[in-house]
Amino acid sequence: MWELILVRHAIAEDPPDDGSLPDAQRALTAKGRERMQAGAQGLRQSINACDQLLSSPLLRARQTADILAEHGPRPGARAVDEGLSPGADPTRFLTDLASGPASRSIAVGHEPDLSGLVALALTGQPRAFMHFKKGGALALGFAGPPAPGGAVLQWYLPARVLRTLARCER
Repeated sequence: MWELILVRHAIAEDPPDDGSLPDAQRALTAKGRERMQAGAQGLRQSINACDQLLSSPLLRARQTADILAEHGPRPGARAVDEGLSPGADPTRFLTDLASGPASRSIAVGHEPDLSGLVALALTGQPRAFMHFKKGGALALGFAGPPAPGGAVLQWYLPARVLRTLARCER
């Protein structure tokens, strides 16, 4: 069985009006880091470990993955995955995921791409019907290799709920 946990990156810097900061280099804010640390601890309440932690190559997603690796479920392998980049083909991401062994993977990405990936995995169509809040997490289960329309929604935890779970840990 494959399990895919999708996480939207934490709160990041707003893009400057003058375009002086490329989108790929926008970093997490102090508030985003703090909230994601608590959210990662809450996620650890539901998931103790994962086989791989993947992230988009954009800075804010990599920083979110760093926080998850330190404060969240114990990761096995870590990798940057171009399939989580904004505008990437979600079918290709699922195909690449299916080419590996059955596993529990956490993948950090962006909106609206994550919502499109969820829709594709559940319905076979990439038309988003939900919106991922920053720092939220969602789990999909696949009985066989990940494929469009082959997923079952296991749970969705907004960032606020993850942070509440972290307080229950103490």
